Amino acid sequence: MSLLAGLATSVAFAPGVDHHEIVHFSALIAFIGYSVAMWQLSIWYHRSWATTLRYTVDGAIYGFLTGLMFGWFWPH
Repeated sequence: MSLLAGLATSVAFAPGVDHHEIVHFSALIAFIGYSVAMWQLSIWYHRSWATTLRYTVDGAIYGFLTGLMFGWFWPH
């Protein structure tokens, strides 16, 4: 997922962009990849919403950490 978030971020932004934009964009892409796909399991396959909420919180944490790493290593 981080590879896809990095690919999308590198296509959307050039080197030297403000790091806040890099963190925000890559974290959002990573969050979508890590957790939004899990929501359909509760909607269509009646999985517990508590489990989906835990996956969503985990996805938010992983997405935020992914965004921070891309912001930190983004070329100036």
